[in-house]
Amino acid sequence: MSLRRRVALELVTLAVLTLVYLVVVPHRPIWLDAGLGLVAVVAVAATARYTREQIWAPPATERRDRLRHSTRHLLVGTSAVALLFAIVGSWTGRPGSLFKATMGDFAPSFPLLLPSRSRR
Repeated sequence: MSLRRRVALELVTLAVLTLVYLVVVPHRPIWLDAGLGLVAVVAVAATARYTREQIWAPPATERRDRLRHSTRHLLVGTSAVALLFAIVGSWTGRPGSLFKATMGDFAPSFPLLLPSRSRR
């Protein structure tokens, strides 16, 4: 089994078990939640070395290539969301209202979306 598939399976399993726990035990004592939290912290600490070496291993590609790909993905994702907002705005009969409301928040943060030229 590939690493990506294994991590996805673990996350899905965790999500399903969490939902089952919350549905089956809706009224539970606080010590039970604290105990389960402690078990989770111990499990994370026990697998920290493996996670650091296998999951967060150094990337195989160069920084320049990663930066180019991430910038492209960010641009495509942001454009898709902006297009979705424009479509929803046209359906509701207020095509410019969302743009006017969010431009005050979006404009100052736009430079954060641009790629950095610094080398680490």
